Amino acid sequence: MTDNENTPDIFDLDPNALDAAWLDQSKLYFRHAEQLADARESCERAKSRKDVAEDELERIEAEVSLAVCRSKPTDHGLEKFTEDSIKALVVTDAKVILGQEKVYKATARIIELRHDCDVLESYVKALDHRKESLQDLVRLRLANYFSDPKLLDKDRRDKEKLDADEAFGGRKRR
Repeated sequence: MTDNENTPDIFDLDPNALDAAWLDQSKLYFRHAEQLADARESCERAKSRKDVAEDELERIEAEVSLAVCRSKPTDHGLEKFTEDSIKALVVTDAKVILGQEKVYKATARIIELRHDCDVLESYVKALDHRKESLQDLVRLRLANYFSDPKLLDKDRRDKEKLDADEAFGGRKRR
């Protein structure tokens, strides 16, 4: 999982270091795309573990229900069994409660892993935007957008004349 404090700001692009940014782009993209793939795999594995926990809970509920039905109602402080009383005895059984906790923990883990996937997916999308920004910066560089202003020949002569006048104190030489 990426840590925002340790991750360099991927949008701090220096127009004078585009070559370094381009060299880092593929490495950054691959690293985070690989992390995203790993996170998705972890999420799928967690879903499988939750499915197993749910199956186990169903099995435990069936066993407890069968055990309750085979016992005497007086063993549970009841005069007779009803469907609702059997359900109440099943859901309050310690084994069932433990099984439910496993399902709840598996669900919470899936939520955490989905969040990690979403964050990594956003980072990979941000790297796509970074690539577009780099391409635009290169286009601007090639169009001399970042160059120093240049004077036309007429303006250059006027500037040289002004510089010469300033050098001689604004007086004309005779």
